[in-house]
Amino acid sequence: RFVNLDKGDFVGKAALRAQLERGPRKKLASLVVDCEHAAAHSGDGVFAGDRQVGSVTSGGYGHRIEENIALAYVDPDCAAIGSELGVGILGERYAARVVEPVRYDPDHGLMRS
Repeated sequence: RFVNLDKGDFVGKAALRAQLERGPRKKLASLVVDCEHAAAHSGDGVFAGDRQVGSVTSGGYGHRIEENIALAYVDPDCAAIGSELGVGILGERYAARVVEPVRYDPDHGLMRS
């Protein structure tokens, strides 16, 4: 969206066009993790069955929503809302699901009070 591919030739144009046609290799997904004793950390693996499909970028406990949440880059076919995945935390694998990115007040109703 930042480059006008209709303008004249420039260095990297063919590579950029090929990348856009191929699509993204990873997508950012918001996850809710079913683990009560620890949050996911940067670099923790994300799995679909036995296959690693991505890694966690950050995680923590959402005190307002009372959920263990994480952000992860995953394969595009695993990024759909509702996808069931697993996250490796402290050597154990825990169930996780892809959720909407905004978990608290998605309509911004509380800001208008």
